Amino acid sequence: MNISLLGGIDMKLLSKLTVFFMMLLFMTTSVTCFAESENKSSFKDRIQSIQQGAGRNQLRFAFYLDSEGHANFEQKVLDEVVNSIQEKVPSYVTVQGDGQFLADLDLFRETKYDELMAQMQATNPQFAVMGDYAESGKKVKLTKPILDEFLKDSEYDGIVLARVDVAQVKQNWNLWIGGIDTKAELDVTLRVFNKHSQKGYVFNNRQRVIGKSHAMMNGSTDRAARKAIPKALEKVKSITVE
Repeated sequence: MNISLLGGIDMKLLSKLTVFFMMLLFMTTSVTCFAESENKSSFKDRIQSIQQGAGRNQLRFAFYLDSEGHANFEQKVLDEVVNSIQEKVPSYVTVQGDGQFLADLDLFRETKYDELMAQMQATNPQFAVMGDYAESGKKVKLTKPILDEFLKDSEYDGIVLARVDVAQVKQNWNLWIGGIDTKAELDVTLRVFNKHSQKGYVFNNRQRVIGKSHAMMNGSTDRAARKAIPKALEKVKSITVE
């Protein structure tokens, strides 16, 4: 009688242990398979990136921010943005944050604008707006002919262009700590220009992001805009170069 009872208890315990170990084995196998799947996926992506670059010359691109005065980065922040972009371009592309390149392209655009306005004033003065002409810092649009001319003798093969357009800005005085709270809605467009390609620009991504900032003066819009680029890049999985 006692032996039968003990035997019954042992069988129940054995049954519970069996179920427990089966569940543990299932969970371990599932986690292992998931990890292997993730590794295979990332390995596959790396192989694909290498294959895309096989037989192709290494290309050097410069990052250029077209923001009409908003979101001008310090070199440290610029390097962080460029590192994020580098992770998303094909393996045969190297992207650099070159401050001198940015300054040279800005000056080139301003010079071209001044030449265009001077020509317009000479030929069609009724269309030349003197107020705009006299305003410093006006730039021509980054069209394919403009970039072809600028990059003709450049060491760079093209640019990764981030265009920031301010869609809407809301500002409120912060009575508790002073200063201005700014909430800016910005449209960020990401394009790539390759001087060796007949297409010129390749559109990659466009999205609206929100940048928030606080400043004692009215420059908080620029601070909010500076936060837009990293936010936009977080949602970009890859950048196409042709």
